[in-house]
Amino acid sequence: MYTTDLISKCNFVINENDTISHVLELTFMNKITCFPIIDSHGKYLCTCSVFELNQHSRNDKSLKIHNIIEHLKRDSIKINEINDELCLNSFESNDILYICDDFGSLIGEISKAKYIIKCIDMLNEDLIKYKELYKQEKNINIAILDSMHDGVYLADGNGYTIYANDAYTKISGIKKEQLIGKHATQLIAEGIYLDSASLEVIDKKKPVTMIDHFKYGRQNRTEGRSCLLSASPVFDDKGNVARVITNVRDVSELMEIQLKLEEYEVLNNKYIIELEKLREEYLQHPEIIAKSKSMVQIMKKINIIKNTDAKVLILGETGVGKEVVAKEIHNSSLRKNGPFIKVNCGAIPENLFESELFGYEKGAFTGASNKGKSGMFELADGGTIFLDEIAELPLSVQAKLLRILQDGEVFRVGGVNSIKVNARVISATNRDLKELVKQGRFREDLYYD
Repeated sequence: MYTTDLISKCNFVINENDTISHVLELTFMNKITCFPIIDSHGKYLCTCSVFELNQHSRNDKSLKIHNIIEHLKRDSIKINEINDELCLNSFESNDILYICDDFGSLIGEISKAKYIIKCIDMLNEDLIKYKELYKQEKNINIAILDSMHDGVYLADGNGYTIYANDAYTKISGIKKEQLIGKHATQLIAEGIYLDSASLEVIDKKKPVTMIDHFKYGRQNRTEGRSCLLSASPVFDDKGNVARVITNVRDVSELMEIQLKLEEYEVLNNKYIIELEKLREEYLQHPEIIAKSKSMVQIMKKINIIKNTDAKVLILGETGVGKEVVAKEIHNSSLRKNGPFIKVNCGAIPENLFESELFGYEKGAFTGASNKGKSGMFELADGGTIFLDEIAELPLSVQAKLLRILQDGEVFRVGGVNSIKVNARVISATNRDLKELVKQGRFREDLYYD
């Protein structure tokens, strides 16, 4: 198949130095969903879609395109390889394939729509009736189209259905015999379609993207399917719409996930408001009611240190309320609106101490999360961390804890960069730390720090 005649000029090209926000604005104005990215010398770098752009730029849309290029795919082919290498699988990632010269410079594009039309037209140029075209299922090109995961729907320039692949019937739940040879208006009148992307393309003579809802689909599920329709025109030599090729993708599950995320966000905001109310009520009603002489002295000490960041060590037997005192110090301090993180040093296995207290980077060890994890000290940033049963800390971890107390920064397991942490440290134990220092089981410099 000779396909060099399918090459057309690229009407929309993005430079790698453009900002993401600027590109999003341009794609919205021009209704573009996919585009090539070039460098300042016109060389092709990669292909990007609006969906990928949003995915890689959720936190900062002021970044330039070249900051996310390494995450994008290269979908191009050299012009001298077109006739030998080009096939339908070349369009697996995008609806457009970009053509480069031998030096890698972008010279044009071939649309998936035009290529599919050429594949179908090659079945038999002598076929006149629409249903006769459909009967050629044994032809290799029809077999390729029917093997695609996305639905393919083809209409002529007047709005009559010519072809629909197997994936389309599975997604829509509409049989091929209900479609072939029928006009789009008839299909709408019969209730098969709610709207027609093909008619809109014929009217506007430009690509159309829309969300449509099929009543049945994917094994005749009665709840219906939401699908993304991308319809593109194919023009004849006179500039008239000769064909309309529509790519159909089932996005029902994505839309369900989006709705659930929105529900979770509303619920999360509700929980935040409720937590703030509980915090206010708690601060208005402290847990400690001091009547004895010793407890009154403790409350006086809390009143003295509450507005400082002094480190506090609480000593006492098990069950006397050391955690209650720690919470009172936090709730009376300037950090009361920050987090209060409790760490039971006696309940954490020794091999997990470092990863729990200081966090770890992705891939730091076998079984580690591929996203990494923040440690307890990071979670306590801006608030207070309460190290209960401090005497149970292994000596190796005590050395790292000393660095945090002195420098105010942590190193995650597997990490190379320090992370600044601003957390007040309150410790508690029922053990005699001085005796443990003498026995070499607790660092002296940590005890006096």
